[in-house]
Amino acid sequence: MPPEGRRHTPTLTELIVLDRSRRRCALCFHIDGDLTEKHGQIAHADKDPTNSAEDNLVWLCLPHHSVFDSKTSQHKNYTSAEVKRARDTLYEAVMQGRHTPRPLVSVQGRNADRATLSDTIQRLSEVIQRFRDWTFDGTSFPVERIEPIEIFLWQRRGPEFEFVDNELEAIRKLLIDALDRFSRLIVSVTRPVPGQEGWYRVPIEWLDTDPARYRKVAKQLNAALKKACRYYDSLIRAARRKLDE
Repeated sequence: MPPEGRRHTPTLTELIVLDRSRRRCALCFHIDGDLTEKHGQIAHADKDPTNSAEDNLVWLCLPHHSVFDSKTSQHKNYTSAEVKRARDTLYEAVMQGRHTPRPLVSVQGRNADRATLSDTIQRLSEVIQRFRDWTFDGTSFPVERIEPIEIFLWQRRGPEFEFVDNELEAIRKLLIDALDRFSRLIVSVTRPVPGQEGWYRVPIEWLDTDPARYRKVAKQLNAALKKACRYYDSLIRAARRKLDE
């Protein structure tokens, strides 16, 4: 049993933090650019052991965890905001595959990956740009805006559309999963707007009948869309960095 006042971090949340960090210390990367695996612990950014929200958790090596938790007045300690920023930068690096040795890819493979990148940009760039700052709270959208995503998911799942480079392919798969999650959510929780053919929205009547449900669904849609945009951006940045070399 954990000590009174301290809640054990939920298993699912632990897995998410471990998966996103790959047990790389956020402060080791922030300070020294060190992306090697470290023995460590999941730390609470706000130093409140009862707050096990994912956004409050970060993987730190044992020395950095000890320093972060210390209350010494002899030096300026790492701040919560600094640790979170370091964690987010680490997650981006892991998502780009920078934590693993980079395999050699042939000239033919790099050319194939450039074609795959070009195709991905052609298919998704416009819809991502249109949705980048979108919010589903109180707004409606034309169904035609979602169609490019559904077409991409339907037509671009075969091995002929995969990246040769393993790191790029790993990010592409995350993008595919995020787009699929967003597409399925759109279909399940939005409804046609009366009097506006081809337009959909989260049912506005829920604001009166079930406002908590309305806010929850809008939040889920916004989060799913933001995640898809983040993976798209990561793929483009990583591909350009690797393929321009």
